[in-house]
Parts: sequence; C-alpha cells; structure tokens
Amino acid sequence: MDLNLEFTSHIFKNKEDLLSILSKPFDFNCIDFVTPGFSASRSACYCIINFYKTYNELLTLSQAETFVTNICSNPEQIVPILQYLKQANDYVPTTNFTFLLDTIRKEYSLYIIKNSLLDVTNSLDSADLDSIVSKMQKGLNKVNSLENTEVVEGDLALSLDEFYDKYKKVQQGEMSVGLQTGFPTFDKSTGGLKAGELDIVIAGSNEGKSVFLINVAKHLYLQGKNILYFSIELPKDQIIRRFISLAANINIDRFRDGILTPDENTRFINTMQEFKQRENIFYIVDNPTCNADTIAAKYEEISAKHKIDLILIDYLGIMRPKKSTGQKWEELGNIALDVRHLARTFKIPVLTAMQVKSEAVKNSKNPVYNMTDIANSFMVIHHADTVLALKLKDPVSAMQGLSIVEMTASTPKVRDGQKCQFDITAMFANMCMKEPVNATF
Repeated sequence: MDLNLEFTSHIFKNKEDLLSILSKPFDFNCIDFVTPGFSASRSACYCIINFYKTYNELLTLSQAETFVTNICSNPEQIVPILQYLKQANDYVPTTNFTFLLDTIRKEYSLYIIKNSLLDVTNSLDSADLDSIVSKMQKGLNKVNSLENTEVVEGDLALSLDEFYDKYKKVQQGEMSVGLQTGFPTFDKSTGGLKAGELDIVIAGSNEGKSVFLINVAKHLYLQGKNILYFSIELPKDQIIRRFISLAANINIDRFRDGILTPDENTRFINTMQEFKQRENIFYIVDNPTCNADTIAAKYEEISAKHKIDLILIDYLGIMRPKKSTGQKWEELGNIALDVRHLARTFKIPVLTAMQVKSEAVKNSKNPVYNMTDIANSFMVIHHADTVLALKLKDPVSAMQGLSIVEMTASTPKVRDGQKCQFDITAMFANMCMKEPVNATF
C-alpha cells in the first residue's frame, strides 16, 4: 500500500485544518474526510505522514498524546494502525514514531490484559481451571504478538499493492534494490547491499578485507550515505588515515611519516575541507571488545540523529561473543547469527569480513576461495546472505611490494541474485581497489 500520497487540496487547506483532524475522535465507520477507499486507520496515519512531509515538523508531545488517545478509543483498529505506522518509516525517520508506536502498544496491551482479567473473573464460578488458564494465555499471546516488533505479516493479496509500488520505483529509478558498492559486476549480479542482509567478505591475511570495506565506505559516503563503521582490529586514527589516503589518492605511509609533497598536501587539505562541509556522516567506533549488543546500542544512539544507511564491521572474526561456549567455531557461528539478526531487526545492510584458512591461501591450484575455506567456523557462511571472496592472483608479487596487484573476486554464495566473478586491480599503498574498467589510479 502506497502511503506516499499528496494532499487533496479540498480536504486539508492548512496546518490548523490538519491538526484539527488529528485532535478529534475518529469515526472508524466514516470516511467522509478522506479520499474514498481509505480506511479510517489508514487515514489517521496518512495525516501523520503528510503533517511531517508538508511542514517538516513532528507532532508535539501533547498532539501525539491526543492522537494516541483518539485512536485507542477503538481498540479493534489498533493493529492496522500499528501496521500503517510501521510502513510510514519509509517516509518519516524511524525515531519520529517511537513515541506513537510504543504508546499505542502499551495502551492496547493494557486493554487486552484488562479484558482478559475481566473475562477470567466472570468465569471463575462456572469455568474449569483449564478454561481459565486458556483464556489468560490467549490474552498474553496477543500482548506478546503485539510487542514483537520484528514480525512482519499480512495476507498476500493485501500486500500486492505495496509490492507493486516498490517494483515501479525500482523500474523508474526512484529506488535501488540495494546500496551500490562501486564494483559494477557485483552490484549488477547481486543487487548491491540490501536492507536486512548480512554480507561477508572473505580473504587471507593482508589480502584486502579491510581495504575493500574502506573502498565501499568511501564510495557510499561520497554518494551522501551515512555510514556506521565499527573497527575492532585497528585504532580510529588508522581508519581515518586509510580513509583520507584513499580519498586524496596519497600513499598511506607518507601520512604516517609526515613527508607529503606540496601537491599531496594540497590534496590533503582540499579533501579535509570537502569532508567538513558534508552533511552525511562516516561515524567510526573504535571498540576492540565489540559484540552484537554493543553494536545495536550504538546504532540506536547514532540513528536517533542520523538515518544510518550501512553498518560496516571490521571484522566479524574477532568480535566478542555475547556468551562464551569455549568452542571457537560455535562462538563465531553465534556471532554471525546475532549480527544477521541485527541487520534484520534494524532493516539495514551489514557488511563485514572473515579470514580464510592459511592452507587455502597457499593453495595455488584454486584461483578462487570457496565457502569451505573460511577459518574456524563453517556456521558463519550459513548465516551470510552474500559471500564475496577476494584472492590475489600472484601472492609472491604482492609480497615483493609491487605497487599494483591483480586480484580475483568471486561470490561463492548469493542468496538473492546471481553468482559472479570479476577482476580487481588494487593499489594497497593508497588503499585503492577498482574493477579494471574503472581502474585508473
């Protein structure tokens, strides 16, 4: 269902007219104040969305409380209203509806509990114990279902309009399937980094995992996206140095040693000035003890001010488990499951990395890595939606310090899309990776 609609001029003449609609009890059997065919619950949410879109303002606390009081006067309409408000997150920042959603759930939960208790009280003399327990359990099940914000459900027929609307937006270029990484073959084959998915880059030690993540971050940052970058392996200063080295096309060691040429210094200053003027963020979290819970907490903190488009974790293989089991393979599998759950919960793509076994790196017979090459845990790959493998074509030349090296990228697993294989040209000294079609340094 497309909630992204324009005002009907004869319905809402001004801001006060719209607020008056929101401040009065809704007649859920009447649709005379809305476009014909709208349910009253949909109309109520339509008012909220267009209030934000038209005036770029949130409802005040008192206005929101009035709105909640009115819609809670008809508990049967609570569930559809919650569904419409969830859909509204596509048009209004998620945190703007936190109060509405939480308050409506609380009010409806209390309504269910009160009615369940009343029903049980009235049945004490006539019903048996099993019947009483059953009635109480049904009420609790309704409350649990309402409080579970991760469940998305609906009848197929009633969901088709929303599905078609999204298809048309993709077709017309108004919406992309996923975030574009800057590697065209990967983006075309997989659809990019899609919301709710866990994508994992695998490679050997010093074979470009972190460099790939930095390249994706820089590409999306320059597209205006907000990036939340968790660095577990490297300190914040090194991440900044890598990012600026890539953006300004300067050898990373020259930053470390303080020996920039006049031309490089100019590029450095210009890059800093450009980044200082940007409205989007590349937010770095340097936390060597990171686990899925700390990532979720930081995401909620930062997303209250900025709509985060991508979470990057460098890297999954050294994250802390939420609970120690004493078995490395099991802990890594649980970490991957927790991170994927995080992606699903927040409806955001998560890109991270894992290391492959040392024997796989030494195996020159296989030009690409496969899923069995990942180190420590086969369970990690099962929780990934897409796996991208990076392998040096000539590890010896890379060890000899050649400025430009060739790599093979492949996708041994793609849950939604087509597998692919393509070449990457890398200049590790400048933190740069590109497909050959774009490979100019």
